[in-house]
Amino acid sequence: MAYETEENKTDAFDEVVRQARENGKDASGEPPSGVTDLKIVLWGNGFQVGDDGEFRALADPANKQFIEELKEGVVPQELRKTYPKGVSVGLEDKRG
Repeated sequence: MAYETEENKTDAFDEVVRQARENGKDASGEPPSGVTDLKIVLWGNGFQVGDDGEFRALADPANKQFIEELKEGVVPQELRKTYPKGVSVGLEDKRG
């Protein structure tokens, strides 16, 4: 999937947000001990992981797998490797 146009960029994040809303409907209870809470901030042309994370451009091919996994509603493999005890991912939509 190419991310060169603004339309494609919006579509990619729309699916991520839709998937997050669906997954959030069933969420209940406290996360297990050791699980890290992490926020992904969505911008119009990219995203960042955590409040102080580096901006990552949507058009950068290096970010394609990360975005595809979010669209599928799963925690990206990159984060699973970084947080082996588990990670609870929240999204903050700042596209508007």
